[in-house]
Amino acid sequence: MKYMRRFFLFTFALLMIFFSDTQALAEKTSYYSELSKIEKASYRIIKKELEKADKKKILDVKVKCSEKSVYRVVDAIAADLPYYFDGSLHVTTYKLKSGIRVELGGILPAKEARALKTKAAELDLRGDNDVTTLYNIHNWLIDNVDYHHSKDETVYSMVGAVNNGKAVCEGYARSFKYLCDLHEIPCVLVTGKGVFEFNTERHMWNYVMVDGIWYAVDTTWDDTMAEDGKRIFTYFLVGSKTKGPDGSTFDKSHIEEKDFMNFDFDDMKIKGFAFPKISKEAHSYHNDLVLCKSEEVDCSKHDIEQDTILY
Repeated sequence: MKYMRRFFLFTFALLMIFFSDTQALAEKTSYYSELSKIEKASYRIIKKELEKADKKKILDVKVKCSEKSVYRVVDAIAADLPYYFDGSLHVTTYKLKSGIRVELGGILPAKEARALKTKAAELDLRGDNDVTTLYNIHNWLIDNVDYHHSKDETVYSMVGAVNNGKAVCEGYARSFKYLCDLHEIPCVLVTGKGVFEFNTERHMWNYVMVDGIWYAVDTTWDDTMAEDGKRIFTYFLVGSKTKGPDGSTFDKSHIEEKDFMNFDFDDMKIKGFAFPKISKEAHSYHNDLVLCKSEEVDCSKHDIEQDTILY
């Protein structure tokens, strides 16, 4: 009996360690984890309303955090849960005697959000390991989505990328984030400025964790730089000091900012989000893909042509 008791205590301790590590990893890969206690409560309230939204395009909900915190909470939700929005998200706040009334526009009805998640889940993208799964996700987006500016704001969302095959950087990055979530690969959205040669514009990309180390992925730039329908992997699993075709390192061509929805946190004096710190060096798989060009690595295992344009 004494040994049995010790066995159960030992098993229970292992389970507690496993679940605490799992929870810690889940929180680490979402911006919910960076919110204050009252902001987290507001996040959960809004999330619950999103889960049961019917045909409304505007969500009306009351929260108890400050007006400034509302923008921070909505920013975190939009980055963590991209399948709830159609690309036209906007926020209006009203002060009440107790708390804030929040109107969110650009909400996908729950039925449409579920259908979008189902369609993404039905894609056959799982590889032998996390790296090959990421490779498949990267390639699916490049093969099935066209970079497309439009008055139709769905191009800023998963709806544009997954349903319509047309998106800008936000649509690519939000879709990549959710497809990683489906395969339990730690991934976050990152926003800031993209700088290429003399051009600078607001941009969004992803950081992913492989074997405990964070790397960057920019499916948008890999798609838009490709020629003749070929795949390139210039910005797949790269590090901060990986150089692009213009000679700039990733941390110089992708300059991080603090918010996701153009709320201008600096002017509003709102605390921004902290992004994971990525590796200085690219993942070895990225290096293998680049070496394919010089025939130093067997490209057949990567399902790409020998003359694929790589930098």
